[in-house]
Amino acid sequence: MKVFVAIDSFKGSLSTFEANEAVREALAEINPDLEVRCFPMSDGGEGFSEVYTCYAEASKIDLKAHSPLGDIIDTHYYLTADGTAIIESALICGYTLVPYSKKDPLNLTTFGLGEIMADAISRGAKRMVIGLGGTSTCDGGVGMLQALGAMFYLKNRLLSPGEPALMNRIEKVDLSALKSIDCAVSVWVDTDASFYGEKGAVKVFGRQKGIKPEYMDAADQWMKRLWSLYGRGESFVPGTGAAGGLGGALSLLSDSETVSGAQSILAVSRFKELVDGEATAPDYVITGEGKFDSQSLTGKLPYAVALSAPKAKVICLAGKAEILSDIHFERIVQITPDDMPLSKALDKEVAAENIRTSLRNITFAQ
Repeated sequence: MKVFVAIDSFKGSLSTFEANEAVREALAEINPDLEVRCFPMSDGGEGFSEVYTCYAEASKIDLKAHSPLGDIIDTHYYLTADGTAIIESALICGYTLVPYSKKDPLNLTTFGLGEIMADAISRGAKRMVIGLGGTSTCDGGVGMLQALGAMFYLKNRLLSPGEPALMNRIEKVDLSALKSIDCAVSVWVDTDASFYGEKGAVKVFGRQKGIKPEYMDAADQWMKRLWSLYGRGESFVPGTGAAGGLGGALSLLSDSETVSGAQSILAVSRFKELVDGEATAPDYVITGEGKFDSQSLTGKLPYAVALSAPKAKVICLAGKAEILSDIHFERIVQITPDDMPLSKALDKEVAAENIRTSLRNITFAQ
């Protein structure tokens, strides 16, 4: 009996590699004769670049760039021999880079991401694959575009590079510098959220990032106005709200495409090919993520895995499961006991043991 394991990271706890290994260990204990194959996974968020380079050989490029708070920090990206830069937004704009007391996404910057992109271009990159997800920011991509040469004008002055976006005060935008960028960009998103609106960056993700409830409506209007200044009309384009609007800002580049990060990594890893192969198709697929909720059904990794494996019995493991049944899954299992404190559940060893315990309670039958 064949089992494919394709679990995303459990944010703040297990990496995809650690979660997959916990499953492998449990399956070996349950039935040593199971044929298990693990696929490290990411839909564009935390851990994206490390996962991508499991399937494509690349050199690590170390550099310094601005954090969301404007400090200079050490970061990195990867560059393949054929000139593809693999860039993870969470490494430079990530939620974990900002202490709780300073989580105010409207006053943070994505300038560092643009610096990384500029560095890749200077090294001759012909293509950039940029994973969006797990960011602390919601600046509509203003900082990132500034680092690439775009100009943002307030009433009496130019917005300084790396300065918080001040979206409510921007009156004019000059994007002409972007025309000189000769590099294809593939934007991998983990959500179908639009730039603004009820299913937009602010309304969907703003509160969990730290936008105060009393500013939600105003911030959404600022995003709508910025979208207009970018030369876009009143359209709700899926994926443009990813990473606080970075998806929309990156779509302004002339040779840019926006794709599902989950579907793309399933293709790069050959999961899609192997799950359909006559000789390689698995009987079971085990997937999962830290929290399985309504957002999981909007392009997140576990749902994409399930859709890609309609003939297999798909089991989803989640640290917290707000949805416990769906027609695409054989079972959805919350691995964390309801009475376990979050601080304990996030401990790596505890989370791994919770995975193993949950699998011991599942019968794998041909």
